[in-house]
Amino acid sequence: MRNLFKLSLLIAVSIITFSFTIWQKDFDTARRIATEKNQLILLNFSGSDWCGPCIRMEKEIFSNEAFLKMADANLVLLNADFPRFKKNQLSKEQRTAN
Repeated sequence: MRNLFKLSLLIAVSIITFSFTIWQKDFDTARRIATEKNQLILLNFSGSDWCGPCIRMEKEIFSNEAFLKMADANLVLLNADFPRFKKNQLSKEQRTAN
């Protein structure tokens, strides 16, 4: 019974943490959400597969529980990622839309 409770608690915490990490990829969507919620947009320019400081900031700040709680309550998160490797780049349709 105790293990079942621990497992349930772990799943609940994981779901709550996951809900904080919603990064928008489309500016118009982020702007609409920010207007509806009367919140500011945090625009993060990133090179997710080559930029050392960007990778470090993701690991140390953007994954931090305190940051995620603050951002969920106050910000709309928008990520503009510019990967170096072709497999990670935006498709033609995404480039046109954004």
